Amino acid sequence: MMKKNNGLIVLFFTFLFQVNANASESTATQAEMEAWFNDDAEFRIADVNEGKLSFLPKLKNKSTHKAQANNQIKILATSAKDGWVDMSQCHRGLDAMPLVQLIFPEYTLRNLKITKQIGIAEAVVEAKSIQMADVSRGAELCVAMQIKALKKNTQGQYVLSNGPYQRRFLDGYYPMKLQLDVDYSQSGLKPVTTMPIQQPGFEISDSKQKMKLKAYFEGVLRTQISFMPAESS
Repeated sequence: MMKKNNGLIVLFFTFLFQVNANASESTATQAEMEAWFNDDAEFRIADVNEGKLSFLPKLKNKSTHKAQANNQIKILATSAKDGWVDMSQCHRGLDAMPLVQLIFPEYTLRNLKITKQIGIAEAVVEAKSIQMADVSRGAELCVAMQIKALKKNTQGQYVLSNGPYQRRFLDGYYPMKLQLDVDYSQSGLKPVTTMPIQQPGFEISDSKQKMKLKAYFEGVLRTQISFMPAESS
């Protein structure tokens, strides 16, 4: 088990793919708190978002914005029967923290592993979590696993629910970019609806084999993609 210290603890609760940074003031010195806030101008915004979802289309063109999550799901030929899909995700532009946890608390998963880490002194898998120590500013972590995420509803649709996605510190929610790629080419399914619907700041594209969602937002984002068997068309 990773040794704990008295630094600021940040929790990233993920899946499907919540990025949720909660911190305890009791674990950080005043100097550490001030350094974290002063490290990035976006955390000095007077009007802090308290969780209400707001899409930010202008964020798309801010190439210097650091907080990004990129996720890939592959729906397998067997997924409609057993619910298991392949999933990988990369978190880029992490904030500098002495301790960080990436946690998958509510969902059934297996074969969780770290595939890439940059700017992180130590990262280990513990049950449904990744424990990280000495995370540098702009660090990157990628993981892969299988998750039981596809569920059939009473209307005969197969629903892939994602979220909540969020970037949170204490009681505030801050801007982030999210990309979700869903490969359904082997599934025998076709997408029929998405929530939210396409709008400025939330882009949807579909190549008949893969669906791509891009979101630029702050607050809490949840998404759903509903599928039907392709032969029903």
